[in-house]
Amino acid sequence: MLTNLEVFGLESTVDPLPLDNGSARTDPLQIKNIEGLGPVKANIATALFGAFDGEYYTGSTVGKRNIVITIGLNPNWATQTVAELRKIIYGYLMPKQKVRLRFQSLHLPDLQIDGYVESLDPNIFAKDPEVQISIICPDPYYIAVEPTEISGQGIIGSSDVLEELYYMGNVPTGFVLRVNWTLVNATGLVQILNQTVNLQEFKVTATINATSYLEISSVIGNKYAKLVNPETNVSTNILTKVQGDSVWPKLNPGKNMFGVLMSASSGEFPWTLSYFERFGGL
Repeated sequence: MLTNLEVFGLESTVDPLPLDNGSARTDPLQIKNIEGLGPVKANIATALFGAFDGEYYTGSTVGKRNIVITIGLNPNWATQTVAELRKIIYGYLMPKQKVRLRFQSLHLPDLQIDGYVESLDPNIFAKDPEVQISIICPDPYYIAVEPTEISGQGIIGSSDVLEELYYMGNVPTGFVLRVNWTLVNATGLVQILNQTVNLQEFKVTATINATSYLEISSVIGNKYAKLVNPETNVSTNILTKVQGDSVWPKLNPGKNMFGVLMSASSGEFPWTLSYFERFGGL
């Protein structure tokens, strides 16, 4: 159950616009309806066989999300007018402006989604005044407001011991992994393993020590592998050290078996995993 919605104008510095969930009919701005909160329809691509009936699957994508919000205007006539309430909404939701919607609910963590206002339609002369806003979200997924962070201990050599990691989101997500080393110096092959239905394996050769930690991101649109000096924050790109058969790992919904291995002879290397849960619908 949704309990609250806030609208952030990303092109302004004003406070978020709070909107009630429809239970308080005396609130000046009352949500009457929201469309487009569920999973977005997928585009399934197929092609004809040359000599057989039917078609074969070639790929699929999920398109943009369209959220339509209907807001009722209930001014306190002693201090407000309908026109003043419309002016408040115009300050946040004028067409083409970028906005962020943040949802709170009883069944999910706090989630947000960014979009662009497509239209804002007021029924100015109606007896029961409303405003309807259409927002186009290029990324159709809801993202957790706060990241999830998990710490673990790397393994020397053997890949038999993987840790169970349960991912609460219902859409796969990339992550940022930081790997440190407790000894003076370690050079070797670092392997990141994640087992769900299929094994994902990422392999990179790196030198990790007290002045250089390894950081890998498998986040879509921001993938990298680099060594970072924690004192100067200067990073060195090591994508050329990534083996060609590597798969950029991601966390899948449900149980994942995760581990970080290194081909060093001895030592300990703690790691920290950070990711944002992603959801396809509320």
